[in-house]
Amino acid sequence: MRATAERIAAFKEVVPATGRSFIDVGGTGLAIDNPEQYRNAVVRHIAEESTEYASMFGDGYGIRIQGLEGELYWQQASETEVFLYIEHSFVIEPR
Repeated sequence: MRATAERIAAFKEVVPATGRSFIDVGGTGLAIDNPEQYRNAVVRHIAEESTEYASMFGDGYGIRIQGLEGELYWQQASETEVFLYIEHSFVIEPR
């Protein structure tokens, strides 16, 4: 990514700006095609993480997860990464 940014900056320096024209170099905006294709992986991660928390209380405890049917959200986390999540809650309770 850094090499690309350096090439763009070098290009900007050699292109003449005339009149009121200018070249503005900004950050990268990422997008996801069909984010729903990742829903199962996000739900799997939520299940694994909440099960790990429940195991800290011993074998007699389990989890109840709510909200997994909700919307799958995503946001850009860095220049090259996106973060996917589903708003949810879980309760650790005796089995």
